[in-house]
Amino acid sequence: MTALPPRRPEFLDAFPDSPELAEVVRAFEAGNYARVRATAPALATGSEDPAVRAAAADLLRRIEPDPLAVRLVLLTGALLGFLALYAYLGSHS
Repeated sequence: MTALPPRRPEFLDAFPDSPELAEVVRAFEAGNYARVRATAPALATGSEDPAVRAAAADLLRRIEPDPLAVRLVLLTGALLGFLALYAYLGSHS
């Protein structure tokens, strides 16, 4: 069985044609999110084309961590800290 080649995300097809945006999209597709974070903000604020600005902002939004996941990780850390403190300070008969 052969592996299928990776498919391009469908939402990228709706993006406008722009050389600067194409560079950011290639970085996004390659998983180079550091490059997306470095180049997309300037494109999202400095481009003359509103469609390019919206597309760059959309790419930035898509690489941000999910707010629910962040809250759950923080809650898990707080629970772990509480349980460790409880076990450490609790009475051991």
